Amino acid sequence: MRSISILLGIVLLAIIIIVNLPINESSIENPESLRNVEDIISSVSEENVNDLTTKEYAELDLYKIWKLKLDLDYLDQKYKVESIKNNSENFMPIPYRVVFKSRKRYIFVYYDEVGKYYGSEMFKKSPNKLNFDFMEIGKTKLSEVYKIDKKGLYARKIYSGWPVNSSIHFTEDGYLLTFIYDEDDILQEMIIELI
Repeated sequence: MRSISILLGIVLLAIIIIVNLPINESSIENPESLRNVEDIISSVSEENVNDLTTKEYAELDLYKIWKLKLDLDYLDQKYKVESIKNNSENFMPIPYRVVFKSRKRYIFVYYDEVGKYYGSEMFKKSPNKLNFDFMEIGKTKLSEVYKIDKKGLYARKIYSGWPVNSSIHFTEDGYLLTFIYDEDDILQEMIIELI
């Protein structure tokens, strides 16, 4: 009986190790079938992520994509890149982001000009953009925004190296909202982009 439980423990450990192994280029089934990086990058679109993507991933699958560190052509072969965007300097100074989504989250996977992997981030979805339409520059307080969206990213100027107080929101309806506040937490600027 004890040997069976040891054997089951070893099998379980092997499964955990295999599931958590990073996928590398050699694990891709058919490298010859890779789509050319230039072709993928040429599909950059200014459309909303919800209009571009046909698949909404399960949370576990989205987490697996987030853990991958694949160059653009290999990621495309494994998960079909449907939404690739030019990054704005307001958000991140890396040329491209590929976006995947689930019901609750977005993953941004970043690439340089030649399709080399740069990094990835996972964000919880914020309420629809319509919930932020009340905001007025010079009047709206950060605390009012926080009441609407506790899932947003909030940055405070806590030392001289941090440029501003800000909040970033990734809305369910596909908008990337960046709000800049003054030292009194009053809204000074709104940047609205499509995810």
